[in-house]
Amino acid sequence: MHTLLQLIGYCLNPLVIDKKIRNYQINNFCSIYAPFKTSFIFLAGGGGSCRDLSTNCPSWASRGECNRNAGYMHVNCKLSCNKCSTTTKKVTTKRCYTLPPPATTTTDLIPPIPELTTTQIVPPIPPTGIPPTGIPPIPPTTGTPPILPPTPADCKTTEKYGVSDPSIVTDGMMTSSSDDSRWSTPKFGRLGTKSDDKSVGAWCAAYQDKDQFLQIQIEEGTMVGGLLIQGRDTYETDTTLHKFVKFFKLAWKKDDQTPWADVDFVFTTNISDGKSEKKIEFEVPIIAKYLKIIPDEWQHQICMRVEILKCKKV
Repeated sequence: MHTLLQLIGYCLNPLVIDKKIRNYQINNFCSIYAPFKTSFIFLAGGGGSCRDLSTNCPSWASRGECNRNAGYMHVNCKLSCNKCSTTTKKVTTKRCYTLPPPATTTTDLIPPIPELTTTQIVPPIPPTGIPPTGIPPIPPTTGTPPILPPTPADCKTTEKYGVSDPSIVTDGMMTSSSDDSRWSTPKFGRLGTKSDDKSVGAWCAAYQDKDQFLQIQIEEGTMVGGLLIQGRDTYETDTTLHKFVKFFKLAWKKDDQTPWADVDFVFTTNISDGKSEKKIEFEVPIIAKYLKIIPDEWQHQICMRVEILKCKKV
């Protein structure tokens, strides 16, 4: 006797009908389980050979690899690239079918599932260089660099502010973190100060650490474009004994209400002796009321003489 599965297969599978049906009728089975007329579309010509040889095929196809890497994709990813060669055959079933003589096995009712081989070819990485992970790579993040304000037209040239003139910058407008003696107080930190019986020839700090500074107050709104710096004035001819600052940092305040702001840069003085005068220009001018010069490296002792360069109005 035929099993229920066989009977359903005979009634619903047009392939079986074409091959197996004889002029035998089984117990009105078809009139019960197939009481209607149905049409089936049978795909022929491609069959089980039309498939993808890699689970990555759908992802590659979605990226356009069927066109870019056609030589490989059309062979190994036929299904995803729609390269299956198929023809159609319309088979119309009838209300009731007759059955063939009893089969010894049922293996011919359901086509076998093709066996997967361990030597299945894995597609190479597409020529675009995108790894076949199925997940698009995260685009690199290109941070937008901060936009620096352009150098104002009236700061193409600079001129001395007047720190050397006590009538412009008074003694009270010059302060410091410390001073070595009454002969090396901040007021002696003016450019051009000479070594004599009243001064050692510079402002010199009492401590040799990076917490020391020379602070100068100027007119609010001044656009500062640079500095002139000297070391300590001396009669000593051996420059290895001279005292001067080699590198420094800078901080500034726009007015009395705003907090201190640091310039994120270490300036070099290019000084090799105590008498030389070196010019340091700022890439971006600073509009400030207070300037704080903070030594970062020095020879023997922190000592300096300073002049501020303001942007010259054209």
